Amino acid sequence: MTQCVRCGKQNAEVMTEASDKSWILYSCPDCRYAWRTTEVVENRTREQFPKAFQWTDETMKSFTDFPRITTRKNKQ
Repeated sequence: MTQCVRCGKQNAEVMTEASDKSWILYSCPDCRYAWRTTEVVENRTREQFPKAFQWTDETMKSFTDFPRITTRKNKQ
């Protein structure tokens, strides 16, 4: 597992990657942050991620609800 850039938990998952392995897309199931390995260092490492945008367990407990991610509908 990989550390989430935003919430710091060690459970970010690989969502997909390029066939030539040139990039990987990670996503955190807790805070729903997602990032690619090709992004600027501030967007892909916890140490460089702006402190103002980092979340903690306390931060996430204060949220009343996360927006639901809907299933994409096929266009016909």
